Amino acid sequence: MGVRSSFIVGLGVVVLFSLACARTYYTGPYRSRRPYLQAASHDGLTVTHDGEHSFVISFDAQGMPRVKEGGKILRTPEYDQCDTIAWLEGSFAGVGLAAVSFSRNGLDWERPMVVDKLVGDGSAMGICFDGKNYLVPTEEYEVLESADAKKWHRVEKLPVRYGQYCGIYCDAGEVLLFDRKDIYARKPDGSWEEFDGPFHNRRIDGGDQPLTLKTLTKCGDWYFALTDLNRRRECAVSRDLRHWSCILENAGGEDYFAPSDVSFDGRTYVAVGGFKVGNVHHYIMTSTDAITWRPARLEIPREDLPYPGLNAVTWDGSQFVALGDYRYIVTSRDGAEWRVVGREGANYHYQRNVEVKGSLFPW
Repeated sequence: MGVRSSFIVGLGVVVLFSLACARTYYTGPYRSRRPYLQAASHDGLTVTHDGEHSFVISFDAQGMPRVKEGGKILRTPEYDQCDTIAWLEGSFAGVGLAAVSFSRNGLDWERPMVVDKLVGDGSAMGICFDGKNYLVPTEEYEVLESADAKKWHRVEKLPVRYGQYCGIYCDAGEVLLFDRKDIYARKPDGSWEEFDGPFHNRRIDGGDQPLTLKTLTKCGDWYFALTDLNRRRECAVSRDLRHWSCILENAGGEDYFAPSDVSFDGRTYVAVGGFKVGNVHHYIMTSTDAITWRPARLEIPREDLPYPGLNAVTWDGSQFVALGDYRYIVTSRDGAEWRVVGREGANYHYQRNVEVKGSLFPW
C-alpha cells in the first residue's frame, strides 16, 4: 500500500471516529424520538414518559435539568404502551391500556399487573389512591381495588351506566368516577351520587358529534374538566360538580381555550396547550381565580420556531415544569415568566449541557 493510500485510509478512520464521537455529544433528529407526553412530580423530581420509557428530571442550582432515562414502564409483550404516570402513596404508578406498574424512583419498574386477566376484556382507564386502597377503573364498568397493589378484587355497588368508564380521580378521601358524559362521586356509605358532566348536551361546533369528557382533576378549590384537544371551548370549571362554566364560552370571534393539562401551586393556576386570544396564539395561560386567564411570557429560541406544543405541566414543590414535543422542558417559579431549559430542535443539534457519558438529555 502506497503512502497516499495509507493517508487516505487513515484519514477515513479519523473521520469515522470523529463522527462516532460527535454522536456522543450531539442529539439525533427529532423524527427518531417521541415527545414527552404526561408527567407527575414529587419532592423536587418530575417523572415523565414517551409512551414506553420513563424519564426522571431534576434540576441543578442554576435551574438546568438533569434527565435520567428509566426502564420500560410496562414490560410485557402485549401491553407495552404507557398512557399515564401518577404519584400515589410512596410510588409512581404507570398505567397503560391493559396493565399497571409501580416504581419507587421512577426509573425501575415492577412487573406489571395485567388488567384483562382479572376482568376479561377490560382495560385500565386510570389509577388513584383513596387513602386506603388503590383503585383502577376499567372500560367494562368495573373498578379494581387493592391495598397493596398486588392482590386485587372488584369493588361492589358501582353506578351502572351504558358505555365505559373513562377515568378516576381521588384526593383527600374524595373519589370521582367519570365516563364520557357523567360524573359519579362516592359517598361515605359507599354509594354513588351522579352529576351531569359539563359537556352533557354540547356538540362540536354545533354539529351532531357530542363533546366527551376525557379528563377530570381538581386544582385548589376548582374542578377542571377537559375534553378532546384541538376543540374549541373544551375546558370547564366548577366548585361543586353541579354548576360548570366553560372558559371563553362567550368570548366570541375565533378565541379558544384548549388546555392539554393544568396545575396549581397554591396561588396560581397554569394551563398548557393551545390558546388563541384575539389574533395571537399562546401556549401557556395563567390565572389566580380559574375564571380569568392571561397569557404567560415565554421566549422561544428562533431556531425552534414553529413552536412545539406542550403536553403536560406539574408543580414539583418549588417550580412549575412543563413538558412537550421536541423533548421541550420549560420552567417557571411564578407561572407568569417562563424559560426554555431543555429542548431538541427539529432542524439543528442541541449541544449545550450534554455530557460524553450519562447524557443530561437522553434523546
